[in-house]
Amino acid sequence: MLFRADAEITGSSNAAEVGKRPRRQAKVVYQINPSYLMGDVNVGAAIIGTTKAFGDNLNTMTMAGYVIVNPYVSYKLSDKTTVSLIGNNIFDKLAFTEIENGQAARALNGRSVRATLTYKF
Repeated sequence: MLFRADAEITGSSNAAEVGKRPRRQAKVVYQINPSYLMGDVNVGAAIIGTTKAFGDNLNTMTMAGYVIVNPYVSYKLSDKTTVSLIGNNIFDKLAFTEIENGQAARALNGRSVRATLTYKF
């Protein structure tokens, strides 16, 4: 999935914001989810990214673009049992999704890995 936006502020109580890009609005946001099934093994990844965005409506603070990779592998042990290994932000990328007044920021979670055992009954 690819989303492209060329957003622009067209009206504001602050005339300096008019014509600027809205805060947190990147030009391109994308998600790619390749996967491959080989018998009982399923391998894939969710790749999520964005181009740079501004942290304010005056476009004075810039948040860098990022790519986050979330790989997974699962193995079907039986018709009812599956074991999985899932990684989130596997390359431990520092990715900001918002900045407020240059004093506070919200970042995506760092690297994490989890294993699961699923039994269907």
